[in-house]
Amino acid sequence: MSCNRFIEIWGTGKGPLKRYSPMTRLLCGLGLFVACLIPSPDRLAGSLFVAITVMAWLIAARPPARTLGRLVVFGLIFFTPFFLLTPWVETASRSLPLLQRFTNWEAVSVPLRIFSKGFASLLLFSATASSLTLSEFYQALASLPLPSSVVLLVSQIVQQTELLHGESVRVSQAMAVRGAVSGLRTGLLMVRHAPSAWLHGMIAKADRVSQAMELRGYGSMLPRFDQQTLRWDDYLVLTIGLLWPLAAVLIRLETMQ
Repeated sequence: MSCNRFIEIWGTGKGPLKRYSPMTRLLCGLGLFVACLIPSPDRLAGSLFVAITVMAWLIAARPPARTLGRLVVFGLIFFTPFFLLTPWVETASRSLPLLQRFTNWEAVSVPLRIFSKGFASLLLFSATASSLTLSEFYQALASLPLPSSVVLLVSQIVQQTELLHGESVRVSQAMAVRGAVSGLRTGLLMVRHAPSAWLHGMIAKADRVSQAMELRGYGSMLPRFDQQTLRWDDYLVLTIGLLWPLAAVLIRLETMQ
């Protein structure tokens, strides 16, 4: 993979999570994701639970600091605008003047929940991806008791997303070398003509990939991976990860009382 990508994530983690089996890492990441969706982050206990869960998983995966910084910036840019919808939240604050609704906790808590859960999900999935290479991710999927069609579909979604990302970066770099992004006018021209240049490259690459897949009989059988035996520490981490949503349910019930 090129080092010039905006976000390099797959297999870049250097934390202790790497010593566990791919299936353990994947299932624990999914368990923590579900756990962070359950508690209400507008309550102190819920927000602390989500923050501790995310921080612990990031420390265990230890993605590169530069990548983590870019993810944080992306998350802030993507999720912060939800707070602009505060005046239109259907609460008792509708009777207040427009600007005063930003100080009403009942109205602010709605975009806060969206922000907290979305931001936590982004960091959890990114940390999980950083602990897995693409090959390990496919191996983890193949180890799960899932229908082969589901495994093939998810594998293709991930593979084609990576292909799409790489082709988009390649086209943008080629345009930058040719001065396509120098100045406002040329920048607008790039935005206008980039889809045609990008789509042409994607169609050609997709055609080559489909021919290669057909030659290898892809779709008629699953790729085979070496089965990894789970150790006792794998079972311990799996138990914690899969029981973590239960702890989230208990915290949610406690805050509702």
